[in-house]
Amino acid sequence: MDETIEEFLSTPLKLLLIIAKYGDNGIAQYDLIYNTRMSSGTVLKHTKLLADKGLIQIIETKTEVGSKKKIFKITEKGKRVVEEINKLLNDINVVEVT
Repeated sequence: MDETIEEFLSTPLKLLLIIAKYGDNGIAQYDLIYNTRMSSGTVLKHTKLLADKGLIQIIETKTEVGSKKKIFKITEKGKRVVEEINKLLNDINVVEVT
């Protein structure tokens, strides 16, 4: 089988987990698009949803040349959600399937 767990995750959840991996430093929009190979429209749509739910923060800054730059950072609420997901996955791994 060629399937990976990633194929079964929703797009917002994938993005939340990736953003969480970068911790308090966050990840730039360009890097998130590049690393996920998602379109900018898809990333922006779903990161806005995550921000509206309070799971991530979108910080808009300007680069040295004056262009806009967005940084996505996980919030405390987002960290708690990721911890719950990890706990759930650990609980599932403890149970043996017969």
